[in-house]
Amino acid sequence: HKQHGYQSVQQFPYIDTNVVLLNAWQELGYKVVDVNANNQLDQEKKRVTGVEYASGNNRTKLNTVFAKKEIILSAGSINSPKILMLSGIGPEEELEKHGIQVISNLSVGRNVQDHSGMYGPVAALNVTSTSKNISLIEDIFTYEQTHRGPLSAIGTTSVSAFLQTMFQHENGVPDIQVYFPPTNREDFLNNPDECLDAVVESSVSYYDAISIIPVLLSPESRGFILLNESDPVWAPPLIYLGYFSNSSDLDVLAEGVEIVLKLFDTESFKKNDFTLIKKNLCILVDSSNLVKEIIGSV
Repeated sequence: HKQHGYQSVQQFPYIDTNVVLLNAWQELGYKVVDVNANNQLDQEKKRVTGVEYASGNNRTKLNTVFAKKEIILSAGSINSPKILMLSGIGPEEELEKHGIQVISNLSVGRNVQDHSGMYGPVAALNVTSTSKNISLIEDIFTYEQTHRGPLSAIGTTSVSAFLQTMFQHENGVPDIQVYFPPTNREDFLNNPDECLDAVVESSVSYYDAISIIPVLLSPESRGFILLNESDPVWAPPLIYLGYFSNSSDLDVLAEGVEIVLKLFDTESFKKNDFTLIKKNLCILVDSSNLVKEIIGSV
């Protein structure tokens, strides 16, 4: 599409500190690429002809609808396995425990994966706190008139990096993704125990720090989902995420942290006075062992 097709696709008109991040990654040998990628589809292995359901208004009455073609189960990563197990598709032991007739003995809900990560390090920018920016009214006017300025973009959340650690042996396949949500350094210095809240609640347009968050793309750790014994149908399922149950995930994530720390040694960060906040942080990184110890305690 680019800029003059049926749908205009281009960079945000206001990218400010994103340029510094991109230049720093390029210094470390990483390429800047387009975010578009191929889709992967899973082949269906079972076929059903209809759906039997009960609505929340009348839980005692069952309704049945039949499909002309296929049926797509799209209830999310938690409720999809719950529905399958209630339908008789799942681990035999789990289904029989709840008196559910076993139609297909499959390991449904036994392969729970989540992209666990680490909040920090945090880069302080060479600006004063902008959360109470006096130019907000002017920026609103600028956006209304020109669709430019800080309010025309989403800050550093539009930047993401994909890294390959030494533990990933398939060339070109990253095992770490890095996010850069904007935040305010005062929140970290005053409330180090609430660092996640500081990231979530920060404005994407006005900030004076960037949280650098490495996340596992393909964790080896696995969790599981069980039906709720108190009420398997209407009660929420029981979720056991199993974070870092496989110790290799600690090694991968620890190296991911060490890689992102190299950003602070780049000329791009130094020239723009992006510095690592070392006081009262969610993490303090001195060595690989300390990184693993802190990650394991999160």
